[in-house]
Amino acid sequence: MKRILKNAKLIYWITKKLEEKYPENQIGKTKIQKLMYLLEDKLNEDFGYTMYHYGPYSSEIAESMNIANANGWIDMEWHVDSGYSMHIKDISDPLEIQDKEERAIEKIVNKYGNFKALELSIIATALYVKKNFGVDNPNDIIDIVLDLKPKNNREWIENTLNKAGII
Repeated sequence: MKRILKNAKLIYWITKKLEEKYPENQIGKTKIQKLMYLLEDKLNEDFGYTMYHYGPYSSEIAESMNIANANGWIDMEWHVDSGYSMHIKDISDPLEIQDKEERAIEKIVNKYGNFKALELSIIATALYVKKNFGVDNPNDIIDIVLDLKPKNNREWIENTLNKAGII
C-alpha cells in the first residue's frame, strides 16, 4: 500500500506540472499511464507495466490514480465525448516527493507533456519494444509498433516517433 500511495503522489505531481505547463491540454488516464511509464525508467522503478491495447499498462498505476482521486488530490471526471479528464485539487498539506522525483517529472513533462494520449501510446509502445525486446533499428521499431497498433498509419507512427526523438 505504501508504494501505491507514493505513486499516487507522483501522479498528483505529474498532473500538477501538466496543468501548469499545458493548461489547454486534456489530462486523462491514458496520458498519465504513459507518462508514468516514461517516468519509471527515469526513476529506475518497476511499476509492473505489461503490453496492453493502448501500449504499456500498469494496474498498479491505475490503482494509484484511484487512490489519488479517493484522497482528494486529483479529480477524475468521465466525459462521454472525450473520456477521462483529471485535474489537481487544492490541498492544504503539500504532497512531498524527493528532489530526484521532481526533476524527473519536470523532464518528462517538458519532453512529452504536449503530446496527445494516442501519440503517447505510440511513443510508450516503441520504448517498451526497445527496452523489452532489444530492438534498435528504426524500421523494425516502426514495423513492430504497426503490428501492435494496426489501426494507425505507418507514416504517422514514424512522424510521431521522430517528433519524440525515439528514432
